[in-house]
Amino acid sequence: MARRLDLVRYYLGRIGRPGGVGVLLLLVSMFAWIAVVQPKQQKLAEIMEANERMHQAVITRKEEFERQSDRTALLPNLAPEAAAALGRLYEAAATSKLELVQGEYRLVVIKDAPLKRYQLMLPVYGSYPELRSFLTKSLNQELALSLNAIQLRRDVIESTDLDGVLNFTLFLEDLP
Repeated sequence: MARRLDLVRYYLGRIGRPGGVGVLLLLVSMFAWIAVVQPKQQKLAEIMEANERMHQAVITRKEEFERQSDRTALLPNLAPEAAAALGRLYEAAATSKLELVQGEYRLVVIKDAPLKRYQLMLPVYGSYPELRSFLTKSLNQELALSLNAIQLRRDVIESTDLDGVLNFTLFLEDLP
């Protein structure tokens, strides 16, 4: 131990006071970097990563809102429940990789009945498995939705894609 201390004194004597102050400043700055700067850099990296995740979530929500508003903008005076149900219907079509073309939507109100009905006529284009998957998802997900009619047409017998029209009825409570 004494030998090491003698070596430190020897080298400090060789570099003089200005060199000793320089070594001391290097040691203090290294300690400050380890104790202060490095944890702050890690915290900054975590904040930047969280900021990027939040930014991506905002972009995703904005795109979803725009898709939702694009669908419902074409449906004036549509009840919020119907708009939400149609959004889920289009979402089921997207997950089934089925192409839904703009359809017809008609409100049917029966006098003295507690329900409103939306008649939906949706043209579809896709393969039979996609169509079947869409029907399964949409009817299982929306309990107030019923399939009234289905019309399928295949232009060429060898084709795997179908053109069709799906007629649905969406039942909603008539609130005063």
